[in-house]
This record gives sequence, C-alpha cells and structure tokens, in this order.
Amino acid sequence: MNNQLFFKMLEGQNIENKYYLNKLLGSGGFGGVYLADEVVKNRLIRTVAIKLIVNEKLIF
Repeated sequence: MNNQLFFKMLEGQNIENKYYLNKLLGSGGFGGVYLADEVVKNRLIRTVAIKLIVNEKLIF
C-alpha cells in the first residue's frame, strides 16, 4: 500500500482521544499532515495541523 492511500485511510480517526483527523493535507515518504480538531471533554478547543510520522510503527 502506498503512503498516500495509507494516510488517507486515517481521516476521521481519533488520536489519543484528543485530536480528530478531519482532512489529509499532504503526505510524503515519512509522514502525513492533517487538519484536525483538538477536543477536550467533548469541547472543541481549536483547529490544528497534526503531523503523523511513520517508521517501523506509526508514531504520533
């Protein structure tokens, strides 16, 4: 599976019950960047950009 498809599949996922990945902005050989909502106790705190980096396992 190529990286672009892998990172696209992560859209809509929750990271650490804090960040909701809305949209993949771009990806490359080592990671992907998402437009995400930071949510704490079911309240939207802010919109952020999150970069997920991949090596042998996915690291946030």
